[in-house]
Amino acid sequence: MSRQFYCLLGRKPGELRKPSSRRYRCLLTVVYVKYSRSIGHTLLATTYCGREQTRSQRRKKRWKWIGHTLRKAPNCNTRQALTWNPQGQR
Repeated sequence: MSRQFYCLLGRKPGELRKPSSRRYRCLLTVVYVKYSRSIGHTLLATTYCGREQTRSQRRKKRWKWIGHTLRKAPNCNTRQALTWNPQGQR
């Protein structure tokens, strides 16, 4: 998604070239907060973008899904998958 975002800034949408590392890193720092080296930079960039940390977002989404699954009927496949415990090796 970040490459598509970069391509909209000056290239055709179908053109996916690897951008220069410095400019790409700056984009990711502002938008996705991937290349920040310290916690302070991460917090600064997340407050700038108005987003929470990714870890807490994933945790919230996971718990929402588990709650949704537990409210389903007992014979539903997704609910049975939570209690399924196969024996054996992969």
